[in-house]
Amino acid sequence: MYFVAMVINIRPNQFNTLTIADCENVHKEIFSRLFQMNNLFSKGLHDREKGKCLTISIIDSDQVHQKIRTTFIGPEGIETLDLLVNSLSNNPKLKIGTTEYFIQDIDLNFSDWAGISTWSDFLEGDTSNSILFHFETPTAITKRDRENRKYSFLLPDPIEVFAGLERRWKSFFGPALPVTLAHKMVSSDCIISFHHIQTIEFQTSERTQIGFIGEVVFKFLNNNPGFIQTINALSSFANYAGCGYQVTRGMGLVKTKPC
Repeated sequence: MYFVAMVINIRPNQFNTLTIADCENVHKEIFSRLFQMNNLFSKGLHDREKGKCLTISIIDSDQVHQKIRTTFIGPEGIETLDLLVNSLSNNPKLKIGTTEYFIQDIDLNFSDWAGISTWSDFLEGDTSNSILFHFETPTAITKRDRENRKYSFLLPDPIEVFAGLERRWKSFFGPALPVTLAHKMVSSDCIISFHHIQTIEFQTSERTQIGFIGEVVFKFLNNNPGFIQTINALSSFANYAGCGYQVTRGMGLVKTKPC
């Protein structure tokens, strides 16, 4: 099973800088293009609440050069990638809000934000005892209170981060992890050895969204080899799957690396 990260380099027809608030319109435009290529398939993807094979983010944006980063997960993700690339090849423009953008190129080469991985790459990768998470775009984690009401958690708590990644791993039917974290990982297994984070908010058509951004170093005190391998695999997986909610609308973009 393949995981693909692609960067779309675009240029506006007038000076304009994309921000996180524009991701709603980026999402709308990308799905509009997908609907044109295969309406039934794209509607199923759009309407799904969990396990979407697609993430969408804005990265490295200024008034002249802008980048849209998309990831595609599994066979359904590869089909989505094929539909989108064909659409962009036929019509190399994007309408984001009221601004038209020209597509300069599409990058699939291995770089900070683009590349291809497999489950095996995640499981057979690094086995570091500490990992840097850079939360590039606002991230928020859904939790439930004692009365089962949803609320947004705005801190990178290790248990919440890695339990959420484990659930996402399983939602894509990933191979068995060496250790099952759910209900077993405790605070003494992992600590935050460094952090520099802040919360930011932005407006969408529906609500004000709030999330945290910045850097966090997770240090693992549980030296069990299976635990270390599991945490490293989930950290690598996060580069494609994102963290928290609304990852198809610009939130939860992370970049991880051993440190």
